[in-house]
Amino acid sequence: MHEVEILSRVVRKWDDDGVVTEEAAATAEVVIKAGMLAFSNKPFLHILYANFLLAVRKDGPGSRTHLQLAGRHAPTLVERYQVGAGAGLEERHSKLCMVYLDSGS
Repeated sequence: MHEVEILSRVVRKWDDDGVVTEEAAATAEVVIKAGMLAFSNKPFLHILYANFLLAVRKDGPGSRTHLQLAGRHAPTLVERYQVGAGAGLEERHSKLCMVYLDSGS
């Protein structure tokens, strides 16, 4: 299961601006989704995918959905913390995006 995380990170490639390339993001997403199919009741993979959606795809609502799904699969104490912390990250990310957009950059 942790091999899914390692592989999804290894396949990522960044462009000159430090943004993950679309091809690499698509490959990483396929790896994570395949892991979720193989280990369907593992909250760890939902948390991993939520982090991927927020960090790479900039998809806050999708990230929140997978954090909620992780909470439904009997997460461990650490995973429950990650779910709570992940929800806070999405809020902070949204605020930073708004500040950036308001600054006109």
